[in-house]
Amino acid sequence: MSVSDYRRSNQRRQFGVDLGSIPVSATLGVLSTSNATDRQRLGLALVSALSDASGVPAPKLVVLDAPRPHRLNANARTVYQRYASYSPRTKTIRVHNRTARRGLNVAAKTFFETLLHELAHHWDFQLLGLQRSLHTSGFYHRLGHMKRYLLAAANVPAGRGPRGTA
Repeated sequence: MSVSDYRRSNQRRQFGVDLGSIPVSATLGVLSTSNATDRQRLGLALVSALSDASGVPAPKLVVLDAPRPHRLNANARTVYQRYASYSPRTKTIRVHNRTARRGLNVAAKTFFETLLHELAHHWDFQLLGLQRSLHTSGFYHRLGHMKRYLLAAANVPAGRGPRGTA
């Protein structure tokens, strides 16, 4: 791990992107659907709008209509699951659209937040010029700022809904 990447990541609290140019419809689109095909199309529209605002090329987006990879412990409890991944080499975000154990479509806000999380990794490389995108407090500040802004602009409460809903 590069100490300078860690420090640079931790010091930045925002990406410095004008999020006010993002159409509300892009956020609402992602939050309004649950099937993989629509999430692929609407997720790409949101990622493209955010990338246009940032001035960096949009990453590729693949929404996998498959359960999240996961591991169970000896008591059959889930101890690991991969929601999504980002490859800096191919500049590709991959998001799993189904829950690990039951194979249900993930909640809309979970999908939205996961998509933004992976986009934040893309921006760490492309905007901040980091060699590694680390889960520092700065990373979570940048991600939280982006998420809160987009939800507020779309007039969507930032908190979780009732169990089983977004």
